[in-house]
Formats: sequence, C-alpha cells, structure tokens
Amino acid sequence: MKTLSRRSFLSLAGTGIAAVALAGCSNK
Repeated sequence: MKTLSRRSFLSLAGTGIAAVALAGCSNK
C-alpha cells in the first residue's frame, strides 16, 4: 500500500511539474 501510494504521489508530482514547465514555456 505504501509503495503504491508513494508511486501515485510521484506520478502526480511528475505530471504537475510537467504542467508547470509547459505553462512556463507557453507564457514565454
């Protein structure tokens, strides 16, 4: 359970970072 939760968190974090990076590029 802990591994799955941690994996899901990392996946969400990665998606969030990617979204922020794309937003930053779009703004520039």
